[in-house]
Amino acid sequence: MGKHPESQAARAVAVGPNGHIAVCSNDGGMTIRTTADFDTVLHEKLDSKEWIEVAEYSPDGAYLAVGSHDTNIYIYETSNYDKVGTATKHNATVTCVDWAMDGSYIKSVCNGYELLYYMMPGGDHDPSGRSNTTGVDWATGHAKFGWLVDGIFPKGTDGSHINGVDFNED
Repeated sequence: MGKHPESQAARAVAVGPNGHIAVCSNDGGMTIRTTADFDTVLHEKLDSKEWIEVAEYSPDGAYLAVGSHDTNIYIYETSNYDKVGTATKHNATVTCVDWAMDGSYIKSVCNGYELLYYMMPGGDHDPSGRSNTTGVDWATGHAKFGWLVDGIFPKGTDGSHINGVDFNED
């Protein structure tokens, strides 16, 4: 624990193409700032009941997905940062979120080794997401499970040996 209270300790940060910065805290709070004036808080949110582990803007900057230790993903539209949905199917801490290039889906991984798919913007779970998204281009590549990262785990290990990934088209 650092010298600052939990509400001042950032756990996740996301920079959007809209010039916004989401700073997510250990107390579940989130502030929205800008790259032009980081000291000014534009919006404050406290929807998560536990600390926020991950935040990711959609490719067009219209939405922000925030994954929490309370097992939920909160989805906000970024014009006023109103919450437009909550993805609730994970059974453990959400550790990563990836957006489809067109913003139609997110996929996420949790500490319970689940790879789940949600339709955007509302966050409705798609139990057939693996097959429904085979032709989807993903804007980000953080999920440590799935076809795109097949073979990254050393033989005989479980999902705890790799905490996260990041990849691109190359």
